[in-house]
Amino acid sequence: DGSCTLNNIDTMQSPLAAFKKLLQYPSNNTPQQQQHEQGTATPQHTGKSKNRGAGGEMMASIGGKKMISTSSISSLSFQNGAEELSSNCSSSNSSKRQQHDEVSLQRHINFLTAENERLRMLADSGGSRTHRGGMGKNKQSMYMADPANITNKVALYKGVAATIWPFFKFLHFRGRWAVYDKQQPHAFAAHVMSYVELPESFKGFEHQYYEKFALPNVSSKISTLRSNFVTACRKVFIKRHRSCLSFELVGTSFAALLSTSNDWDALHDSSAALNQLYNLIYYYASEVYGRTAIRTWLKANQERSVLDKMTASDLAFALIVFENYYPKWVAEIQDTREQEQRRHDDHVADPHDDETGKGPPKKKRKTSVTAASMTLKYTQDQKQKKVYLGCGWKPEGLKHYEYLQNLFAGLLANVPVWQNCKDGWDLYIEEKKRNDDIKCWVPTYHIQCVDNIYDGENSSGEEEG
Repeated sequence: DGSCTLNNIDTMQSPLAAFKKLLQYPSNNTPQQQQHEQGTATPQHTGKSKNRGAGGEMMASIGGKKMISTSSISSLSFQNGAEELSSNCSSSNSSKRQQHDEVSLQRHINFLTAENERLRMLADSGGSRTHRGGMGKNKQSMYMADPANITNKVALYKGVAATIWPFFKFLHFRGRWAVYDKQQPHAFAAHVMSYVELPESFKGFEHQYYEKFALPNVSSKISTLRSNFVTACRKVFIKRHRSCLSFELVGTSFAALLSTSNDWDALHDSSAALNQLYNLIYYYASEVYGRTAIRTWLKANQERSVLDKMTASDLAFALIVFENYYPKWVAEIQDTREQEQRRHDDHVADPHDDETGKGPPKKKRKTSVTAASMTLKYTQDQKQKKVYLGCGWKPEGLKHYEYLQNLFAGLLANVPVWQNCKDGWDLYIEEKKRNDDIKCWVPTYHIQCVDNIYDGENSSGEEEG
């Protein structure tokens, strides 16, 4: 009895060596065969041969050599030959299908590669994205803050306040200008993108940077300016009318001005309409920019007046804000009066036992219940869900704003009438300054001719000589 291992197959000299390549070891080999494939020797077999199966495979150790039965060789050779024949037959039929699958797979790989690269650049750039958990009206949040985006945001805010806000109080975020076309960009889109410096990671994705970063910031700034303007007008209105006994005529504060809108030439002949125009500019329209900003502008342009700063959009927006919010402001004044009267009655009925007699301090209610529940004419309900990039104004309010803007555009286009309004403005300011009870916020600059002063000095010098 000789000992043999599977390693001896490579060195044996027999006709069976020709069929060595046909022997295939499947994946479900025995542990001894797996160890042999990994280079580990299996235990040696000694003793007599054993029969396996009825007709089966016989393996014996004869003279130190391993023998395999003929039936096993024939079955293995037939199986491998059948597989080779079937593969040759199917290769010609599946060649076209394989090429088609390769093209589809390559196309899908290219798409996934481009999408992965785009998302990676978007994440690395620290751009702006919108999601349900965002803060603010526009649902905007900054993530992975990039200095380039912060600089662009500040530049956009300044550009909107300086060039867009004076002429556009509302922006409808739909249409061709809401999409950035790199080849032929819309004039508005090109103007907005001129304020930003595109990050390096967004080269080739200008349209995404415009839609996901630039427009939300423009909308956010305009929305903030609108809100600040309404707050400023509310303070002015309450300060002016908190001592009024009746509010019946408040709604007709600018009725005479609108009655002459069909014929602006008759504006100069109507002192009531002209005075209402000056009140609109002095108290409300000036808050579009802020009184401090207007005083700074007048100091740099001493030969001009406040009317030179106004635009048709400023006058129209000031008037529609007054028409929409004055019922709410009146309700706030009335509610404040009722609270003060109630506190006074409670104090008289049960005065406090201290020396002052003022009674216990009570918390002041910040928001009027009546004003909070009031439905306004042109703006949506506060409880109503805001639309992304929406302005919060009703369609009829936007139409009325466009109507008023066209009316005041006709007034500013009428050069003689508008010049007469500028001349009357100076008299209006002088009257405000003569009234000791009112502190006029508009500065007055007197320009003195330098040539006259020089001639006067020369003449006085000649007389002395």
